[in-house]
Amino acid sequence: MDIVDTLPAEEKKEPWGFNGWLLLLGLGILLSPIRLINNFWTSYAPIIADGTMEDILFNASLGFKSIVIIEIIANIGFLILSVYLIKLFFKKNVIFPKWYLIFAACTMIFLLADTLILSLMFPNIEFLTTDVQTALASCAVALCLWSPYLYQSTRSKNTFIH
Repeated sequence: MDIVDTLPAEEKKEPWGFNGWLLLLGLGILLSPIRLINNFWTSYAPIIADGTMEDILFNASLGFKSIVIIEIIANIGFLILSVYLIKLFFKKNVIFPKWYLIFAACTMIFLLADTLILSLMFPNIEFLTTDVQTALASCAVALCLWSPYLYQSTRSKNTFIH
């Protein structure tokens, strides 16, 4: 008899893997960079093409220039972080839930702060548009539903172990 045959079989904790709700979350994580690139492109391509960005950078107030530059840098940061989340997700890395929570919280804080600052700078313009409300709702779902799920579900605890 071989010594390997006498060892107990490794028990797999159930449930585990990318099934159930984690499958839906994974789809959202995969689509996140595409959504960010699309939002960035639809927001900035027109103002770059028609010369508005040049006017902003050279003629706008320092405060408005700063907001635009911070938005661009933040969006690039969110894009990099979303790609990093994809890597952590598929490697089943134990730090994925933490980084997902950080991503969700930072996105919500940035969106709220950006909307508030712009509405204070330009009180005559409505910034709480349907797009912003949809983005806030999406952030709220990520922060209030998916983040706790990642920390509390048995499937998540059994999947993100590496």
